[in-house]
Amino acid sequence: MKTTMHGPSDGSRRFAACRFLLRYRFLIGLLLPVAVYGAWVVLSGCVQKWPAPADVQYPAPADGTQSPQSYTIVCYNVENLFDTEDDPLTSDEEFTPDGSYHWTKARLEDKWKKLYQVLAHIGGWSLPDIVGFAEVENREVLQGLLSHTPLAAAGYEIVHHDSPDSRGIDVALMYRRDRMQLIDERRIPVRFTQSPRKTTRDILYVKGLIAQDTLHVLVNHWPSKSGGEQKTEPMRADAARTVKGIVDSVLAAVPDAKIVVMGDFNDDPDSRSIREILKAGHPAAMPDRTLVNLTAYLHDRENGSYKYRNDWSYLDQMMVSDGLIHAASGLRTDTASMHVLR
Repeated sequence: MKTTMHGPSDGSRRFAACRFLLRYRFLIGLLLPVAVYGAWVVLSGCVQKWPAPADVQYPAPADGTQSPQSYTIVCYNVENLFDTEDDPLTSDEEFTPDGSYHWTKARLEDKWKKLYQVLAHIGGWSLPDIVGFAEVENREVLQGLLSHTPLAAAGYEIVHHDSPDSRGIDVALMYRRDRMQLIDERRIPVRFTQSPRKTTRDILYVKGLIAQDTLHVLVNHWPSKSGGEQKTEPMRADAARTVKGIVDSVLAAVPDAKIVVMGDFNDDPDSRSIREILKAGHPAAMPDRTLVNLTAYLHDRENGSYKYRNDWSYLDQMMVSDGLIHAASGLRTDTASMHVLR
């Protein structure tokens, strides 16, 4: 499946949203059947059936039921989800009716519909429980996504803060209030050591209660490689240090804390910012890791989540703490639970 996105024509195309499955473990060895359909993986069964647009075809669930103790978490760069108004404080003029992309309300509504179709496909028969977004202009465009699509029936709540990014794009998170109880949320700025006047997207930290278990989620959108990979590498390194500081603080308080770090990192799983600074990787190759990079398990088997001038990469990644991998009870996941929706 390919979703049409309107944005700068730089030869790049994002092909995927990424998700993984959390399970609430009551019994050792409890696994859910997974149905493979075409080029994406879908959870079996449903918690509740949601209305679908007529042009969306769903795969049949494996057994007709999905355990209420399974949870789907998604990261999704929605590429320039702007409203149609000119914000005088940011560089968003291109995304107005008179701008170069002729961004109208009709085009925005069409994009909302397509984003809903992607989210509906990811869950198969049940919409995702948590969705981390990159490249949203403000809270209003997410409220529009909810109010103009069947997502309105799912009971999502929005967590969003305005970032100092020059284009006005932010990260955000939506969660289903019947599946997670919000405990805390805050934005954490990224400071650049070599370019103190430059700004980027904040890190969004969200703490929630799921099935009486605490989950920490960090949503990211690190600085791009625009201007050159080597020139911009120090900025992604600073973003990595910021995230590492947050993760270390959580683990210092609760050594077996359950943490998810996800988003668009504008670097690959084997980049210095990810492996050496954030300390995220494949356990077999990184015994001193802080995080297990679920994307590392896909890196050699699939094309990627992003294509630029015919080169594939995994800019979109999902990482978890050992507390989610080795948990004997409560929330847990495994290294095979991350998938890419194409």
